[in-house]
Amino acid sequence: KGFIKTPKKLTEKQKEFVKKYFDEEVESNVIPILLHDHVQLPYLREKSLYLGIAMRRKDWKFGTKFAITEVPAKANGRFVILPTENPEETDIMLLEDVIAFNLPHIFSYFGYDDFKANSFKVTKDAEFDLDNDIRTSFVEKIEKGIKSRRKGKPTRFVFDKDMDKSLVEFLIKKLNLTKRDSIIPGQKIHNFRHFMDFPDVFKNYEKPIERSSFTHPEFDHEGRITDVIVKKDVLLTFPYHTFTPVIDLLREAAMDPDVKSIQITAYRLASNSKIVNALINAVRNGKEVTVMLELRARFDEENNLEWKERLEEEGVKVLVGLPNKKVHAKLCVIKKRVNNKTIQYGFVSTGNLNEK
Repeated sequence: KGFIKTPKKLTEKQKEFVKKYFDEEVESNVIPILLHDHVQLPYLREKSLYLGIAMRRKDWKFGTKFAITEVPAKANGRFVILPTENPEETDIMLLEDVIAFNLPHIFSYFGYDDFKANSFKVTKDAEFDLDNDIRTSFVEKIEKGIKSRRKGKPTRFVFDKDMDKSLVEFLIKKLNLTKRDSIIPGQKIHNFRHFMDFPDVFKNYEKPIERSSFTHPEFDHEGRITDVIVKKDVLLTFPYHTFTPVIDLLREAAMDPDVKSIQITAYRLASNSKIVNALINAVRNGKEVTVMLELRARFDEENNLEWKERLEEEGVKVLVGLPNKKVHAKLCVIKKRVNNKTIQYGFVSTGNLNEK
């Protein structure tokens, strides 16, 4: 059995563990920011989880003070496993609750004795305009657009419904949100995708057999993918068919002495792309490689700029899009010379070139 524990339900042993864990692992990543009426709200990163904190002193005639801090889920993980005396049970605590439990320690020099802390997230307008300055390149315009997005207007505010009401009103005001924007009260966990990182604590749980991708019958042999493709067309449907033949096709082309060039459009590549590795190996083997890299893949622009730099460093010719158009096609043309004849083959795809 697994239980998610809140600060009020901790045993004495668990309280000591949470204090020590915070001191040793979390505190250096927590930087609270006090909020004031006359001071602009600090920059809030999109996709990051924040803790909104309302603080007061029970014997104080003045109002509530507010603070926020980013929850360092990337650095420390969202879930913390607690010690328990029952070997049949596993107690788990959310990282934001670990921080909330230690608020009296964090703000000890202010003398507050009543705290309420709840999580929230902010989504900003993802659109950015490309200026018409002819003195700047398309890549420079994309880089400028990415920077401007960070300063974009907040359009969505998701918060724990138990958050202090006056803090909710304060944040809505500071974020300049209106009735046209999405203001959504929710639960402690706003995105169920976070459960993908949930600790594997259910030892006796029999997981269902996961369906894995299977090899297309045309490729169910030890021969080369290229030999099949140059003879006939093959339709692959992902994720039902394995993506491996696409990678193998490019790997074979990279090593084939008869292949002269590879031209491909790249859109939303994997973080450690095997497609890119195959293209780089092709250049190193003397092939002429051209990559059409669409920079305007939303939220992927920074990754694409990094891919552009890496590919160009390796000698790949990189094209970065057409003015006022977005290239969404996924195409590949491979040219090889056999018996003084040029053979062209490749693929046309509707899916992103992301093997994950």
